Amino acid sequence: MALPSERAGRAISACGTAVAGLLRPRRSAEGGGRSSSRRPGRRPLGRMRYVAAASPGLVDRHFGGPLGDAPAKAPVVTFDRRDSYQDRFARELRGGAGGASPARHAIPTSEGFVGAVTLGLGWGMVPEVQAGPLLRAGRLIQPAPERPVDAPLYWQQCKPDSPALAAVADAVTTAAAEALRS
Repeated sequence: MALPSERAGRAISACGTAVAGLLRPRRSAEGGGRSSSRRPGRRPLGRMRYVAAASPGLVDRHFGGPLGDAPAKAPVVTFDRRDSYQDRFARELRGGAGGASPARHAIPTSEGFVGAVTLGLGWGMVPEVQAGPLLRAGRLIQPAPERPVDAPLYWQQCKPDSPALAAVADAVTTAAAEALRS
C-alpha cells in the first residue's frame, strides 16, 4: 500500500493530466494546470525531487566506468522532447560539458516513463515519490543518490474567477503542501 505522501505525490505528478482530461473546461482560457516555470500569476506549489534511476541490468551494462561518462553513453528515457532533466543531470556530472546520450526513448506518460526505466530501456530522472518503492524493492538503482534534481512546480490558472478551478487549485495546493518539498 502506498504511503500518504506517495499517493499525494502521484496526484501532483498527474495533476496536468487530471486537469486536462477529467476537468476539461469548455474553453481553454478557463483551464488550469501545473507548470515548472515561474511567471506572474502562478501559485508556487513546492519542489518535486527527481533522482537518476536505472534498472540493475542497465547499470551493470553501462555504469561500470566513471559515473560522469555513463549518462552520456547509456540509452536514456525522456518524457518528451522538452524534458531537459536528464541533460541537466549529465552536464552537472561532467562539469557543464555535453548532455545525456542521443540514444533516447520518449515516453510521455508518468507511469510509462517509470515502466520504461524499470524495464531497462534507459536511465532517467524519475520523480522521487515514484522511484522510492522501486528502489526499496531493488527494481531500480540510483547511480548517483547524492545528486538529485529539484524542480519547482507552480499552479497556473488562466481564469482566476472560475469557482470550479478555484476549488481545484485549493485541492492541488493542499496536496502539494503534503507531498512536495518547500
